[in-house]
Amino acid sequence: DVLIVGDFLAGADLPSFATLEGLVTGLRRRLDWASRSADPVAGSLPVCFTPSGSSALLLPLHLACLGKSALQGISPLADKLGTAWLDTSFSLSDAPLLDGRSGSRPLDDDGVPSTPLALIERGVPRALRYALATAGRAACPRPGHGATPPLVDPPAPARTTRVVHACPRPSVPP
Repeated sequence: DVLIVGDFLAGADLPSFATLEGLVTGLRRRLDWASRSADPVAGSLPVCFTPSGSSALLLPLHLACLGKSALQGISPLADKLGTAWLDTSFSLSDAPLLDGRSGSRPLDDDGVPSTPLALIERGVPRALRYALATAGRAACPRPGHGATPPLVDPPAPARTTRVVHACPRPSVPP
């Protein structure tokens, strides 16, 4: 068994005593829950990934979708564009223009207009993400996905608002 319990608080000022008490109460509650065992339920169970959990699962795919990785010869997608590669129920796009999302932006950090980009459609890799510099080296007409990580220059290809599309699977008789 592995138990990982944590919490965090972000802010510019020192937290109040009540705020710290709230964090401690939450940690104690989770430790209490963890101290009791539950019998596993038999059968199929639904699975739901939180944003942080799905980020960890999608990280290798995110790195494979970088045009810079393809130019360096380390992306497994470099020679698979247009070829069935994943399950047909999986699609992934980068959507920098969605309203109200933290990753949304009209321009990337290169000053290029941001555009939605279908990276994988029904299991088929369709595009890679490029910043201006890597798009020029790859002769790619679609930059607009450059972001400057802290203390790094120039902008590098980066995701904005990741959208995973669940495509219905065809029913298969038992």
